[in-house]
This record gives sequence, C-alpha cells and structure tokens, in this order.
Amino acid sequence: MTRGRLSSAVVAAGLAMLSAGCGLSHYQQQMAEEQARAESLEMEPLQLPQKQGQPNVFFRPPKGITLYGSNQEGSLLQRFPVAKGATSPFASVDFGVESMKDDAFWPALLRLFPGKEKGDLRHVEKTGARKIPFEELVYDDGQTTSYVYVHSQGESRVVIVFRLDRGKRDDSYVRKIMDWSLGTLLVGADAARVNDAIKKHASEQAVKRKQAESDDQ
Repeated sequence: MTRGRLSSAVVAAGLAMLSAGCGLSHYQQQMAEEQARAESLEMEPLQLPQKQGQPNVFFRPPKGITLYGSNQEGSLLQRFPVAKGATSPFASVDFGVESMKDDAFWPALLRLFPGKEKGDLRHVEKTGARKIPFEELVYDDGQTTSYVYVHSQGESRVVIVFRLDRGKRDDSYVRKIMDWSLGTLLVGADAARVNDAIKKHASEQAVKRKQAESDDQ
C-alpha cells in the first residue's frame, strides 16, 4: 500500500468515526494516533526465508528496520538491524517462526536469555485487527534491553524481539511503537491473503511503470 493510499484509508476511517457519532475531539485524537502509527512503522513486512511446514506470517517492524535479516548462529531467530542511513531507537528486531513442541521450543528460546525461565514470562494482549495474545519476557544484558514476545497457535510459534539501548527502555513512545508493531502480526490464512495482495499490488505497479517507460520512448 502506498503512502497516498494509506492516507486515504486514515481519512476514511476518521469519517466513519464521525458518522458513527464520535465527537470531534475524539475523532482528532484517533486520527492523530492513526497517523503516528502509520509513520512509525515500515510499510512492508519483514521477509523470512521459506521453510517447509512454516506458517504464513505478516509483521511490520518499526520504521528504520531493514526488511531482510541474517541468521543468528544457534538461534531460532533472524536479526534485522537498522537499515543503512536510517535512524531508529531500536538496536535491531529479531524475528522467527517455528513449528515446535513445547519441550523443544522453550529450552531453545530461553537459552538465548541466560538466567531466564519460562515462569518469568507473563501473558499480555496487544490490539491490531483483533486482540493478539503474547507471552512477554524482558531481558537486560547490561547494554541492551530485549523485549521478547511469543505468539503461539498450536505448535506454530512466532517470536519477536525488540532490542533497545538501555536508555530507551522507559521511553513511553518507544513502547507504544512496539505495541503498534505487534498489532500488525497476522498468522496463517489472514497473513497469506495480505501477502498475496501486496505481491499483486507490486506486480501491477511494475507493469504500470514498464508501460509508462514504453510510452515515453
């Protein structure tokens, strides 16, 4: 979705709120919130290498995070650093999707965060198109603070780790960006539909560009 189309969607959402009887001040607050959310996230989702048995996922990271990651040796996760030339309050975002039973998944994940146990996680919900349940873990290694989120659907696990410099861990706006980003997560059929729509749009735009170039010659 282009920024123009996104802005139109924001306006349409605002008009719908007004017609539903929302007051002007509430409407303005909601519009400002939606605009801030749109400007704080990357337009495209993170890209993971496809593996057999891996569910479809869609997840938009915070602005400035590169969309293509690198394998972390001995880890379930890929690391997505800040893109070259970009600025971000995040050091990186780690992301992974696996289909694993509990007795294999949790030891593999928790060994990445020495001293933490499964009992240290707490249940939270984030709001996107619907309420999304996560298990949350906060880990501080002395230099960075990692906010770890695990979403499970059966044996399908999505792991998202936001890594922050320690000075940013109490920044309420940065925490809000994390919540907005988590709210974009889709898994399974919903993710497949959105990813297909993005590919179709990209293909259509490529055809239009090629046609425009041909017309200019």
